Amino acid sequence: MSEPTMLTREGEGGGQAGVPVDDSRLLSLFSRLFRPRAPRSLAARAGTYMAFVLVISLVSSVGIVLLMTRSWMMWQLDDSLRQDVQRLVENAGDSEGFLTDLADTGNGLIDENPPNMWQRRGGSAPYEAPQPEPSEGSLYLVAEGGHARARLVQRFHVFALEAEDTHALAALPHSPHPQDIELPSLGHFRAVVHEAEGVRYVSAKGTGEITRVMMGSAGTALAILLLSLLLATVSVRHWVRKELHPLGEVVSVARTVGGGVLVNNEDMRTRVDTRGLTRGSEVGDVGYALNTLLDNVEEAFTARDESEARLRQFIADASHELRTPIASIRGYAQLMGQHAIDQDRALERIGAESARMSELIEDLLLLARLDAGREVAREEVDLIPLAIDAISDAHAAEPGNEWQILVDAEAVDQCTITGEESALRQVLANLLSNARVHTPVGTRIICEVARVGERVLLRVSDNGPGIPPELQAKVFDRFIRGDASRARLNQGSSGLGLSIVQAIVEAHDGTIHLDSSQQGTTVTVSFPTPPAPQ
Repeated sequence: MSEPTMLTREGEGGGQAGVPVDDSRLLSLFSRLFRPRAPRSLAARAGTYMAFVLVISLVSSVGIVLLMTRSWMMWQLDDSLRQDVQRLVENAGDSEGFLTDLADTGNGLIDENPPNMWQRRGGSAPYEAPQPEPSEGSLYLVAEGGHARARLVQRFHVFALEAEDTHALAALPHSPHPQDIELPSLGHFRAVVHEAEGVRYVSAKGTGEITRVMMGSAGTALAILLLSLLLATVSVRHWVRKELHPLGEVVSVARTVGGGVLVNNEDMRTRVDTRGLTRGSEVGDVGYALNTLLDNVEEAFTARDESEARLRQFIADASHELRTPIASIRGYAQLMGQHAIDQDRALERIGAESARMSELIEDLLLLARLDAGREVAREEVDLIPLAIDAISDAHAAEPGNEWQILVDAEAVDQCTITGEESALRQVLANLLSNARVHTPVGTRIICEVARVGERVLLRVSDNGPGIPPELQAKVFDRFIRGDASRARLNQGSSGLGLSIVQAIVEAHDGTIHLDSSQQGTTVTVSFPTPPAPQ
């Protein structure tokens, strides 16, 4: 734990008052104040990222260009130095005169000395000899036997070198490559040193021009960089905001939906307006995906509501179906206790109602097991013998109807499927019983078994009055009868027969379809055939 720091300030009487301050609190305060905060919006992040990429790209490009420019200028300078020193060597016999001429006449650069030219051009003020500029012009030096002469040529003037500059040039090491030097009073030069027959020749040129060019290029590049950075940042942020503008509506819809619409199951038709969206773009895909999600959620809620409604109706119907036989049993038992009814008659009715209630419970239990995903047995079952047995049983139950069975002679051995025999028998029994119960006596009922491609079809049809159109869409629902008030069309119907048929067929990977009109009703069941042996 750090000790508190005493901050002091002068009091009115010249004394000092100490105020204890905790170092850790100071550090925490500074860290919060100067902590870098990342931009939150996508436009700001995109602008920052673009600025960073642009800076890296431009700095790299400008650096490479400047480096190549400087290399080219230095190559030009080095080539000029080699030519100058070569001329000095070629004129080795007259090198002393060469430097003398530079001192006297400027090597032909001017035809008369500066004071005379100044007066001839009308100069009234006293002539002031110019001073050499640092890092400018050309240097020449010839040294032999400890004696060295050097001259500096700048524009139209020739200057003699200071002794220390002459000694610095004469002391340069011999090298076949140009070298950068710094003279005490003349600044930076690039020199070539050559020795031949005991004579040292030095030719040097100032690098001030190159330095100014490079500084000017760097300044121009920096200005261009800043301008490009500003334009890129502003344009990118504007473009991103424009592109993401439709996303605001997506966010608004999402907040509206997430604010309680789905929870309260109110109007869920709030959707993103897709007129301004383009498929394939990020924002467009988000908008379309959100609409699809809301459509699916709405369908799921609708299906849930319908399922809950069906469940409530199922519970109400099941309660009613069970309450009726229980009430009958209780009533006959009371009558038996009061000796108000013949005992044998009462026991007969109690047994009939008990059997009816037991059958209803068995049907409900079967539906519950099928709904829970109970696997049916998988064995090869030939539907033709099952259809023959079912037609025989139905004829015995109602001999007044006309019962027929149709089988394709060519497909007698090809109507085998994989499934559970007892469940398939119940499918046939329920279909034929439904046709018998809901049609008048004398109706022709046909059971047909056929092979069509890779499917086996089981079709039960009749020429009865048909099913009302308003009931056809929900005929496979549970406890559905022709009268919504639960009044029976015929005694013994619980409204679960076709529901059980559909559940068993789906458990066998089959499909069921109903077609009904005033000319009759046809129920077609299709089963897949077993796969061929490998």
